[in-house]
Amino acid sequence: MLSLTLRDAQHLCWKNFRKINDKLDPVRGKKWTPFVMVTDLLEEAGEVASVVKGLEGFKPPEKPKTREMLATELSDLLYMVFVLAESITE
Repeated sequence: MLSLTLRDAQHLCWKNFRKINDKLDPVRGKKWTPFVMVTDLLEEAGEVASVVKGLEGFKPPEKPKTREMLATELSDLLYMVFVLAESITE
């Protein structure tokens, strides 16, 4: 069984993020900054909010919301929290 600490998970998310963006940064001509990471984090939080509102019946769904969608959006949000946290410790 694999057991990770939060710090380990944070570091693994950062390694994955860097692996992807080390290839994309030269194409974009710029790197992700903590400011851009925060804006992405807020975008993910908005997606979590949208799913919750849909599940609770407060937002007419363009597509029905599911608990699995909520789990995915929460995972995306946590991933960005870990990436941001690791970026400021590097």
